[in-house]
Amino acid sequence: MVHDPRSPAGKCFFAFEPIIIGSICIFLSWYPFELRNVYIGDDLKTPFGLSWVTCRQFLPPIGMMLVACVPTTPAAQADLADQVTVLVHCMGAMMMFIGYIFLEGRALAWGVWKDSRTPLRIKPREWWVRCLLLTGVLHGFCCFIAFQALLIPDLGLCCFDEWAPKEGYERVQLVNTASGWILFFKIGSYFGEVVSGLCLIASHMAIWYYCEERRVDLVETIPVAEYRR
Repeated sequence: MVHDPRSPAGKCFFAFEPIIIGSICIFLSWYPFELRNVYIGDDLKTPFGLSWVTCRQFLPPIGMMLVACVPTTPAAQADLADQVTVLVHCMGAMMMFIGYIFLEGRALAWGVWKDSRTPLRIKPREWWVRCLLLTGVLHGFCCFIAFQALLIPDLGLCCFDEWAPKEGYERVQLVNTASGWILFFKIGSYFGEVVSGLCLIASHMAIWYYCEERRVDLVETIPVAEYRR
């Protein structure tokens, strides 16, 4: 629906979907370094030598930008070059979803990191809310991957999308949509991706809601430096 950036749906996806606008805002906020309920110090390193907060600053936002800037192409219409762009799109999605799951999970000492050292000092309620939302991101993305995997092989189930040449178009066009089990798998895949995305957005909103910096009362005037005569 949104693979063509020249179409109305593609234009709206590029701009108003929380991808370009959201990724730019997240990237420019530097929130992994600025918020005390996220910052875990630069001494905690990934196996690659980079600090977890540095990876959090760059990995998910850049992944979001790749998802928006490199849309996919339906498999029936894709040539070799299009297949490369599909791989780039998938890499961006992995950076966005899996990257955020790993980075937020490490900050919260959640899941496989439950016994890890973390310098965060947050209240139990905030920890539970953020862990619940992170679990939603993980389960939604796993659901998306599982249904996508079921759509790749031909399992003999009914019925895949039907594509055929159409006058006035260079590539084949969709002439009949999926039905039966294949339609169910496609709806499940879409539902899983939407749930994962909404939980990811809600996770960022929870971080903003619970951060102490949100309650800081700034001065109403900009201080002016005094110079000695």
